[in-house]
Amino acid sequence: MESSSVGNALYFGLLVLLFQLNAVISTDKLFVADGALGQIFLAETDGDSFLASPLTPLNLTINEAPIGLDYDYRSDMIYWSDQDTHTIHRSTLNGSFQEVIASGTIVPHGIVLDLEEDKVFWLSAGSGNLYRANLDGSNLEILNPVFMVPRGITISYNRRKLYITTRLSSPAIRSVNTDGTNDVVLIDTDIASPSGIAFNFQEQRLYWADDSLDKIESMDPDNSTDRIILLSVTAGSTLNLFPFGLALHYDDVYFSDINSGLVIFVDSSSGEVKTLPSLFSLPVEVHIYIDVCANRCLNNGSCVRSLTSVKCSCPFGFLGSRCEIDACTNRCVNGGTCAPSERGSICICPEGFSGSKCNSDLTIHTQSKFLAYIESQTGITLEEGYNSAFIGRSGFSTTGHLTSICLHPNT
Repeated sequence: MESSSVGNALYFGLLVLLFQLNAVISTDKLFVADGALGQIFLAETDGDSFLASPLTPLNLTINEAPIGLDYDYRSDMIYWSDQDTHTIHRSTLNGSFQEVIASGTIVPHGIVLDLEEDKVFWLSAGSGNLYRANLDGSNLEILNPVFMVPRGITISYNRRKLYITTRLSSPAIRSVNTDGTNDVVLIDTDIASPSGIAFNFQEQRLYWADDSLDKIESMDPDNSTDRIILLSVTAGSTLNLFPFGLALHYDDVYFSDINSGLVIFVDSSSGEVKTLPSLFSLPVEVHIYIDVCANRCLNNGSCVRSLTSVKCSCPFGFLGSRCEIDACTNRCVNGGTCAPSERGSICICPEGFSGSKCNSDLTIHTQSKFLAYIESQTGITLEEGYNSAFIGRSGFSTTGHLTSICLHPNT
């Protein structure tokens, strides 16, 4: 057993290294867990939505009733909770490596990864506990807060907060630090049975589904009065929703509907409601990974991502947030030659000009007529009897009764 664990650890470490070196992840991914079929489906897109993307089941062999999902883009591994077997799993997307990392949780539900600290969190709907462990399941902890029937969980990296939905007798949206301290109720009014929850990193807003009120809402976690209803089923509506899992694709919302067995897409720009192809029996969880580096950097720029930001590292000669600016365009004047540099570009100036754009004229104007002009590697010497001037790289000096030396313009 010990040698098997060591082998798994080595294999996983190799997977992480290979994916970090090759950076092969290049599309946005949609995961859907079907609790009845015991399958996790995957769709990929490099466009605006997943509506035209084919859904395929992952090749998973240790799966019965998945209900919570998250994804580690660094190792290309999916993590999920199984409420029937009371276990926490992880697997590569091609199924070549699969393992149970924790067992014995009473009805595990929501799961979320903390990729900044290499931790995995999950909730027990049976005991109300919040669990934390390393990504391989080691160093398992039960954190202090005990919740009343917790369901969904998400994370804010810049705030170092977990956001949790609780149901039944204590329906609420709650926040807690990633070490389990400072449990705070954000909302417990006009809410009945919140389930799936997600955090929009760009807007800094929480989104959740309420399967009793048939609503999708969002709020500012710093201002509980700032609530926006994105979708609400009113009395007499032809829709009969049971929204459960929820995920965000930029500003658009995807949620699973248990009543219809569909995954529904709400277009944020038009408010139009659309559905993905009906392949599901009981879609319970939806998770979306957004590849923020896809098609981001131009002109061979390299995308540098963290968990809270993304930027482009530009090659010599290009500038801008996406390396979209050619630093040599209209850069040098007076016949100067532009050359790429670490700061974008520099101008190599012809004789008689200097400055960052070769815009400084080095023509010498004096009130004396020099009889001698001597040019050397270190500078220029002008002589007239006892009067002389030396102009070098670091400045100039004079002797005699030289009246003035002027270098144009303003140098």
